[in-house]
Amino acid sequence: MNKICLIFLLLLVKVAVPAVQAQQLSGAFQTNDKNAIAATVVKLFAGMRAGDSALVHSVMAPEARFVSVSVGPDGAVKTQETPLSNFLKAIGTPHTEVWDERISNGKAEAEGNLSTYWCQYTFYLGNKFSHCGVDAFQLIRTEKGWKIFQVADTRRKDNCNLSAGPTK
Repeated sequence: MNKICLIFLLLLVKVAVPAVQAQQLSGAFQTNDKNAIAATVVKLFAGMRAGDSALVHSVMAPEARFVSVSVGPDGAVKTQETPLSNFLKAIGTPHTEVWDERISNGKAEAEGNLSTYWCQYTFYLGNKFSHCGVDAFQLIRTEKGWKIFQVADTRRKDNCNLSAGPTK
């Protein structure tokens, strides 16, 4: 009986130890991925503040799309899509006020080559508050790192966190 228990215990250790090591390794990769995902989003906002469309473009997938969800004057929920080319043109066109989107409470989730980054934001034109809401980014892992392929946001002017500092 003791010999059977010993064999069972050895088999259990042989299976369990690699599984625990794989889980720990997966957790490490996931932490690194989450940091890289957050850095990708922060780089987008750095490009917006600098008016640098090339920097913004560097974190975007070629097929990226931007969708805003809002409520119209009639109370109906609607979406408005902005093509990547229009977004990049708007970023790169000289404007007098800095576009400063300040994010907070960001959370990244990743599974394989897909990620979502969700955060609250407050948008300023220069030092003047404009609006706030939530950004929901979807990213894909490429050979050049994480790239944003979709951004959806909400926009409102009330119940905003005006204490958030500039995104670094």
